[in-house]
Amino acid sequence: MNILIKPIITKLPKEIDSLILSPDGMLSFLPFHALHENPDAPFLSEKFDLFQVTSGRDLLKEFELNDSKKVVLFGNPEFQNSNAQTAESSLASLDPKAESFRDLSFVSLPYSQAEVGLLNQLFKKKYQPTTFIGASAKESTLRELKCPRILHLATHGFFVDNPEKISGHSGQSRFFGIKKDENYIPNNPMRRAGLALTGAQSTFDAWAKNQQTVSENDGILTAEEAALLDLQGTWLTTLSACETGNGNTQAGEGVFGLRRAFYQAGTQNLLLTLWPVSDSRTVDFMKAFYEEALRTENAPRALAKVQRDFLVNFRKKRSLSQAIRYFAPFALTFRGPLPK
Repeated sequence: MNILIKPIITKLPKEIDSLILSPDGMLSFLPFHALHENPDAPFLSEKFDLFQVTSGRDLLKEFELNDSKKVVLFGNPEFQNSNAQTAESSLASLDPKAESFRDLSFVSLPYSQAEVGLLNQLFKKKYQPTTFIGASAKESTLRELKCPRILHLATHGFFVDNPEKISGHSGQSRFFGIKKDENYIPNNPMRRAGLALTGAQSTFDAWAKNQQTVSENDGILTAEEAALLDLQGTWLTTLSACETGNGNTQAGEGVFGLRRAFYQAGTQNLLLTLWPVSDSRTVDFMKAFYEEALRTENAPRALAKVQRDFLVNFRKKRSLSQAIRYFAPFALTFRGPLPK
């Protein structure tokens, strides 16, 4: 904190109580709200309400919200699903030494189902929620959505930072835009970031058997595909999954990955994560966040308050490291004037 923040905040007028940040490059992955000078010092979020935009230009944009009452929640997809669309194909043989997606094994997320159920009851007071859990949490269903007020996705997220890990697998290489027969790997981070939905694990298993999948419903929604969703006028999208804020950075261009994709799709507020989150700890955090956001109709300020409270309280009850591990990875970016 001393290097990044202290020279700045010491020069601010004492009456300043809020900061709007627009980080670039690797700073996009830094949890500013959890920064502190030493283990006993307060978090930066205890001194200021912190808000984040991808660019200063976002503050000048007029954002027209839709008047929809529709809330859509996805949770605990059935990753191993025999109905995933596959077809036999004479693809190139596999290199047994090649690394593929061995680290992307999608296990069930029972707490995400509890999270969706709890939020469903919360939203019924004001909105018209629809839940898609288990086998119904399909990629095709998500693709068909039209401008919900709120979209909540509780599942696995991923970003493949090293494309060489997948270049040796013919099925995966085709899907992620890597042409194995041409000795080069294009830099397409929008195909290497994504969300796992029903059938995602079956897709990986099919690739291992040299089967080709049908992209529209293979259970893997890449950032490239997510950018084509119709979220125009959507107030809030929450990616309640691991590492949904990850991607490739380009100076002055932001992060290429899911965060760019969902902004292109049209959402005003986007809540995502900077590193793997706890399936069980996230339930209470999301409940508190949505209660505050619905009460104030101000998503950025709701996160600032709830995150500060969880960080402070969990540090007192458990430890500084656990507070940061469980509750610091959540980050929200917004567009338009900051609501008062």
